[in-house]
Amino acid sequence: EILAMLSGKPALAASLVFNDREAQALQNYANVVSIKTKQKLNY
Repeated sequence: EILAMLSGKPALAASLVFNDREAQALQNYANVVSIKTKQKLNY
């Protein structure tokens, strides 16, 4: 769904992230760190 809404460089970037396991792992890690940071800061 997301890829269908994109075109050009954003579509290429999203495609690379969605199709690359290492990129997905890094994104998941970044999300976890972000959530933990927000919890510590009481957002």
